[in-house]
Amino acid sequence: MTQITANSIQIEYETRGDANDQVLVLVRDLGTQLIDWPEGYVEALVQQGFYVVMFDNRDVGLSQKMADSPVPDSAAVITDLVTGRKPDIPYTIDDMAADVVGLMDALEIAEAHVCGLSMGGIIVQAMAVNHGERCISLTTINSGSGAPKLPRPDTDLFAALMQTSNSDDMEAVLEQRVLRGKLTTGKRYPIPEEVITEREKRALARSFCREGRDRQHAALVASGDRSDRLRSINVPVLVIHGAEDPLVHYSAGVDTVRKIPHARLELIEGMGHDLPEEVVPELVRTIAEHADLALSL
Repeated sequence: MTQITANSIQIEYETRGDANDQVLVLVRDLGTQLIDWPEGYVEALVQQGFYVVMFDNRDVGLSQKMADSPVPDSAAVITDLVTGRKPDIPYTIDDMAADVVGLMDALEIAEAHVCGLSMGGIIVQAMAVNHGERCISLTTINSGSGAPKLPRPDTDLFAALMQTSNSDDMEAVLEQRVLRGKLTTGKRYPIPEEVITEREKRALARSFCREGRDRQHAALVASGDRSDRLRSINVPVLVIHGAEDPLVHYSAGVDTVRKIPHARLELIEGMGHDLPEEVVPELVRTIAEHADLALSL
């Protein structure tokens, strides 16, 4: 285990590659851990000349849990947003972005390329807004702006994804997490069920904090429509989106590019709301090209 104090909390992190290479910080999505980055993806980034920094967001994995904080009601958070009240939540997406900066401070990294997946993309958006001087380039994968009129996932899909088993039966928890993985994979490059199952078994063996995921979800919901904030970003931005993403429709990527000055969009054919090994070469090449372009500006 490698832990460090960042933004006044304990963050679990891991690095790969040569510390003299370009730094790329990877930020995970809702309720997931640093070990959920596909090994082939991380290794390909290292081979492209990146020094990769991965970590567990607060409230998941081996990073500090906000155990003294209550679990907010997401429906109440939405009501607060609609009525113009400030949601009562333990922490915000901005706080999670500050964790990334705190980790960089602790590791003595002045600036870095940053890449976030899904909710991780929303975290790095906030990082670019609040701490743009620390970002050489920004890459978001399967994220959006939170604009209310964008297409939503199928009702049955969304219900299945948001359902959380309250059982202490870990077999039931595993079953639901495997179903979630099956529902969000792309149809052209589906990740096999046995691969999803082994991934989820490994994650559950490492850490399981249902309340932490719920607190993260509240922070995500409370971030609302970020369109105006995105227009203030002054960092080279690459928006990657799976053309077959069933959870966050690719139009969310199109919308994001329209709102971030000088951002560019890369649609990955056959990719869902995941990172199948078939698309890793294209994905990594695109990120590396974006990083090189940012350094030349």
